Amino acid sequence: WIKYEKKFVIPNQFESVKLQIILYTFVNNIHITKGQIDLLAHFAINGINSESIKKALKDKIYKSRFSLGNTISILTKEELIIEDSKGIKNINLGSNSTHCDGQGLFQ
Repeated sequence: WIKYEKKFVIPNQFESVKLQIILYTFVNNIHITKGQIDLLAHFAINGINSESIKKALKDKIYKSRFSLGNTISILTKEELIIEDSKGIKNINLGSNSTHCDGQGLFQ
């Protein structure tokens, strides 16, 4: 038998986080858009707080506060963003729920 192993390098942290989100949503049959995946990855890295929301607008992940707010609402309804008892929003990827205290997971 010939064993063939293909390896690839994910170019940066943002793309790595996006891949994790894509895999989780695929396995759990959760349908979200590319923009929603980008926003979740941004929040996973930077936390979910007023500064990261401003940065998402500045980085043009979303063009308006209105569309960004709608997306946060959608992701909350899908339970990909959850709020703990202290009112801190976090990224939720199932049993491996990530508690980032608004500061980001990958600082």
